[in-house]
Amino acid sequence: MPIAELDSPLKMAVTVPKRQFKCAVDRNHLKRKVREAYRLNRAPLQDKLSSSSNHLILMFIYVGKGMEEYSVIEKAMKKLLLKMLSVEC
Repeated sequence: MPIAELDSPLKMAVTVPKRQFKCAVDRNHLKRKVREAYRLNRAPLQDKLSSSSNHLILMFIYVGKGMEEYSVIEKAMKKLLLKMLSVEC
């Protein structure tokens, strides 16, 4: 969601459905994996937004049926962020 003004050019949130993952430990573990994959790969998108003076709020919803390895989540995050870079902000 693009927005007019924020204190930083990029904000994000992560959610994992309770319906799929009943145990809070599993939900928290998946959220940590998604946040870490985002943190390590956000720099190009953040730089693009900083240079264009646009702001963006992102919401990541984990829709997988099972607990994925970090490498799978990171690969998907890289693909998603590269796709967002190609879209004109």
